[in-house]
Amino acid sequence: GVTAVRFSPNQTAVFSIVSDTQINATVPAGAAGGSITLVKAGCADFIINGFTVTPSSAGYTLTATPANITAGDTVTVNWTAPLGSSPLDRIALYRVGAANKSSLAVFSTGGATSGSQQVQMNVGEGQYEFRYLTAGGYTVAQTSNDA
Repeated sequence: GVTAVRFSPNQTAVFSIVSDTQINATVPAGAAGGSITLVKAGCADFIINGFTVTPSSAGYTLTATPANITAGDTVTVNWTAPLGSSPLDRIALYRVGAANKSSLAVFSTGGATSGSQQVQMNVGEGQYEFRYLTAGGYTVAQTSNDA
């Protein structure tokens, strides 16, 4: 039978075999979209491509203070993340409604389970938010209050 299940980028999952045609696997922290690999002794790895991993916001918090700012003000961003978060996780500043690839400022969490970062808001008038992005990609685990 199958001896291992791995999600991109090479994250080992806890799994159970339900039947000859079904496996239940828990998506590990740090997993990203892409492929799932099934490993069976004596056989070539079976790779399934095209999967999207959407992390639960459970275990993630993200706040920006103060909420009311003017251009040039400094905002303190505080976050928490689940144990085992990817060292590629990052937090980015966006205009509310902007696409995830359109950030105005970015900093790494380094995989820390909590932290705080000051960000100078060198932006024009408008509504802004911070987004917690997982595993070096553009999947949002949590969005802050507007700043």
